[in-house]
Amino acid sequence: MGISVNKELYKLIHKKKYMVMLIIGMLILLCRYGISYVITRISEGTVTIHTNLPMEILPLLTDLFIPIVVFMAVTDLVATGIQEDTLKSDFLRPVTRETLLFSKLIAVLVFAAAYLIVFFFAAVIMQAAVGGGFRLTGMSFGAYILDIVPVINVILFAMLINLITEKPSLSMLLCIAVYAVLKYFSLYNGSVSPILFTSYLRWHNIVIGAALPAGALFGRAGIIFGTMLIFGAASVILIDRKNL
Repeated sequence: MGISVNKELYKLIHKKKYMVMLIIGMLILLCRYGISYVITRISEGTVTIHTNLPMEILPLLTDLFIPIVVFMAVTDLVATGIQEDTLKSDFLRPVTRETLLFSKLIAVLVFAAAYLIVFFFAAVIMQAAVGGGFRLTGMSFGAYILDIVPVINVILFAMLINLITEKPSLSMLLCIAVYAVLKYFSLYNGSVSPILFTSYLRWHNIVIGAALPAGALFGRAGIIFGTMLIFGAASVILIDRKNL
């Protein structure tokens, strides 16, 4: 399993577009940092914006940036592999199809987690640079770690679509379109949102500081892990049935 994961990570790390995505994310973060810096400079230090910058940018990361990176990574490892027949060579490894599938899952998860951690430390440094110090850094880091969990559902969701379509462009388009629809319902349809995995991408909001009864917390955890089971089982069935 470890060798398979390393090979999948190698494929992703050596694609320049992910470095471009990281640079774009950093530019967005710098723009937010720049606003605080300019205000502090103009006011000659009399006005300083003390905000928890890591937590301020976390919703943007979990709801938009990380899902897009995940969709790109899964498409590269699955649909592109099918189209270019590189997936066939993957099957020559002494591992089962299920092991190979979950190697890709773990590789994308590690990749997404690395993005989150990089953005966290960048935000902490920028916050300290404008006089915000290192307030609540430990709690913020805990929130970032917690929000890695629901990313698994985003990965499995993308894998399922990729295995169904087998075409990179269509897979990417469907991932974004279906995700956007689910995200819309999770935000604006109270009757449906409790059962959608897209409602729990900010998992830290529920675990940290939420005064929820144990039953409600376990119910929401059940949605997250139940969705993982459904997406994972469907993906395993599909990859077993495909003539690759």
